[in-house]
Amino acid sequence: MGTRALSLAMALAVAGYVSLSSAWKAAVPPSYVPLVVLGGDAEGTLDRIEPLLRNQAFIGEPEITSQGARVELERIEGTPFFRPVELLEPGALVYLRGAFAPSGIVVGEIIDELPPSRPSLVEASYLRFYEQHGCGGVPESVSFDDSLPGELFIEFEGDGDDHAGWDSLTYLIYVGETASEAAMSAASIHYLIAESEGRLVDLERETSLMHALENARFVAIEAVDRAGNRSERSAPIELVHRLGIVN
Repeated sequence: MGTRALSLAMALAVAGYVSLSSAWKAAVPPSYVPLVVLGGDAEGTLDRIEPLLRNQAFIGEPEITSQGARVELERIEGTPFFRPVELLEPGALVYLRGAFAPSGIVVGEIIDELPPSRPSLVEASYLRFYEQHGCGGVPESVSFDDSLPGELFIEFEGDGDDHAGWDSLTYLIYVGETASEAAMSAASIHYLIAESEGRLVDLERETSLMHALENARFVAIEAVDRAGNRSERSAPIELVHRLGIVN
């Protein structure tokens, strides 16, 4: 079980998703999916998540159709994730609104019911940027710059699960003013995914995450696989706050 160093550069004040791949070909454009399939990568590439699990989970509640009918989804309690009310049919094609996948995304045979292993936090810190205001080099006041990203750094030990490595898992973040609050919180404040080995990206870029982290003193995480199965929550550790000066 190796140590993983994970950092999150969060453009929290900017709405929208990270850019999809721009590597277009003149004759045959690439297939990609919007960032709504649990276990996907930051580029939205199709081969990352195909074939889908029969109990595949999704981020948010996207519009999904299969075999000519809309797929009904239900929320996984305490998370922003949804899974089908009924298992998807093996070999069926699933269509996601907004996805460039002309043939649909095929469903495989696997039903994943085992959760990932429990992660163990080693270190966590949050870097927040602020501006100084004043004349003659003497700051009269300071204010946080909401236009600049904050950075959450998380180092942990953990493995994957039976169908995915650690970098194909999604990580739910729990915080609190005390260790007990972080350990017992019923709902996560956000989720992170792996962009590459040792690095995570924030998909939603919500300003609310920035405020939640500013008031947090302890943090814990859960690993979530493609079916939405959640690991045991890690033991909380202290979230170290750091400040960076913009000017």
